[in-house]
Amino acid sequence: MNWILKKVLLTVTLIVAASLSAQASESLRIVSAANPSGTWYIGMGAIGKVYTTMNPGTDVTMLPGGGATNPPRVASRAADLGVAENSILTAFRNGTDPYRAPGKGLATIINLQDRINYQIVTPVDSPVKSLRDLKTMKNLTIGVGSTGGSTDKIFRQILKEYGITYDDIRSNGGMIVTNSFDDIANMVKDGQVDVFAWIGPGEAWFIVDISGSTPLKFLSVEPEIANRVAANMGIHVGTLPANFYKGAVGENITTFWDTNVIFVRDNMSEDTAYNLTKAIVEGKEDIARANPSWVSIDPAIAWKDNVFPLHPGAEKYYREKGFLK
Repeated sequence: MNWILKKVLLTVTLIVAASLSAQASESLRIVSAANPSGTWYIGMGAIGKVYTTMNPGTDVTMLPGGGATNPPRVASRAADLGVAENSILTAFRNGTDPYRAPGKGLATIINLQDRINYQIVTPVDSPVKSLRDLKTMKNLTIGVGSTGGSTDKIFRQILKEYGITYDDIRSNGGMIVTNSFDDIANMVKDGQVDVFAWIGPGEAWFIVDISGSTPLKFLSVEPEIANRVAANMGIHVGTLPANFYKGAVGENITTFWDTNVIFVRDNMSEDTAYNLTKAIVEGKEDIARANPSWVSIDPAIAWKDNVFPLHPGAEKYYREKGFLK
């Protein structure tokens, strides 16, 4: 073999080796939620699993996140893939609370079309009978989860329409608890929380836990106020299923619902976005086994009702499979 041929073969070998090394080290960075027991963390972990299974040589890094922090982290290129409610994405795009300026840099790959409900709960023996009581009652403790999270953000808007602020509650000797929902559950069972809220699919794991030992009642948002909040936040007015928590919810509890969206940085390559969309759609049964609330994944409607445009790679997949005409 002459030296020229040897040199060519060596060059080709080095290029292939470098390519394989780069492929093997490729990592998809996913932001979901801080709580590993939460539905987002489990669901996004399942998405990472089906993606790596269908795309050998890739790996996934799970990063802590949250509803309000996920969009800016992905937009800033600190992560590749995230999940958030449409209402949070609307606020990020428009630069409304909790954001200070309009955001960009995101593209959608799938709207999960999973109905997630806002739930405002109080122990039966709490003196709170309606949300209006929060204006004047003394020494109330209210649990809203992480500051700037989806639950907190919506609760602030509800109170605003009632003419109430967190400062009003504090000035009456009250306290706003921003601990994890596992902590809030323990505080409710110990009689340390008067009202708490949560947004998510189905029956919340921690509310099920609380209801096993503490009778609960669910607070309704007045319809006119609910309509104003929904218009401002890009969410929907609805009612909680009366049969939730073994019928503890009851009839005519007016609240809000939203859907979760999987989004990516808008400069993600078309091939990666295509493969991600393909993995989620074609691995949806495995994802639903991990997170039953995401059984709602339906490619026929997954491309609809999104705040940010479809990534070209996702659009290519939906068109190629005949879901998007």
